[in-house]
Amino acid sequence: MFGVTGAGGLKADPGTGLPYDHSGGFSIRGTGLEGEPPAGSFDYVVAIDRHRRPGTSPRDWVLGPGAPPGRRDGAGGPAQPLARPVDG
Repeated sequence: MFGVTGAGGLKADPGTGLPYDHSGGFSIRGTGLEGEPPAGSFDYVVAIDRHRRPGTSPRDWVLGPGAPPGRRDGAGGPAQPLARPVDG
């Protein structure tokens, strides 16, 4: 089991009760796996506390306790996020 202690998104906090990072940094460009536009993909985001620092923004890419050295996902090859919010 992993905790969920942070949230954020392009849109304002809907009342999550979690620390919420409301930011334009959740914008994304490009297309999805099937050519679909990514609009709305990061309107609301929760951060699952697997190898991340609990209570930090979903945009915080600093590894937390227990993370394998040099790894983002802990499972075999370099992690390749499907989409990563851009700082704006």
